[in-house]
Amino acid sequence: MNDTFGPLTYACLKEMYFGHLTILSFVGSSGCTSVMVQEVLTECVNLVELVAPYIFMRDIAKATKPWGCRGLYKLAVYIAKEFGEEAEAEEWVFEQIGRMRRLLDLDLSQDPYSLGMLGWTNPFLELEILDLRLTRSRDPCDNDDSDDNGNTGGGSIEDGGNENGRKVGSNIRCWSSLMQMQIFVFDGVGQALGMDEAKWMVEHWQGLRCISGAFKEVEGQNCAWLKRLFVDRDISY
Repeated sequence: MNDTFGPLTYACLKEMYFGHLTILSFVGSSGCTSVMVQEVLTECVNLVELVAPYIFMRDIAKATKPWGCRGLYKLAVYIAKEFGEEAEAEEWVFEQIGRMRRLLDLDLSQDPYSLGMLGWTNPFLELEILDLRLTRSRDPCDNDDSDDNGNTGGGSIEDGGNENGRKVGSNIRCWSSLMQMQIFVFDGVGQALGMDEAKWMVEHWQGLRCISGAFKEVEGQNCAWLKRLFVDRDISY
């Protein structure tokens, strides 16, 4: 808080506490960077709760190791990529979050304070948000993905993998593994979610209790159907 956090404090945090750190919040700290957040997610294997202003997709995608905090139950961070950045960076983000199978609370919304840190008003910095739309009908990350004979894909180059073993074309379907999800908060800026996404979330996150975000493709009379979808499942929206 109060802008007292910086490189020296982070170095101390890393040296003395990374081995057993469980809860960390960077709220109100302009000294926090995307690289720091990525390193925390990778190295703090005992982390269960992280609140951070932002992280760039490129820092997640170029990392040599996956996130190590497999016991994470709360993640609150704004995820952004620069305009024109390769889609593979976004796909890797979906896969990393999909590995956090104990997640109860996922908040991907914007923090007005963090936008200033990102230079959001800078016309030379064009940023895009993590796209949560169901843009592909079949996806290697989907646990239900199978062919007509009931065979699931094995992750080869031919069926959606690449030479590094990473799947290509990943999207929100990777999060079908987050079966304990209770709270999901997303930002509607730059994307237009609709009934398909809402139904997918309700179907795959059986424990969902609260969802916050703009389903911009749902308009007019369909808004009543959207509300009924959540009411029937006792989900606060």
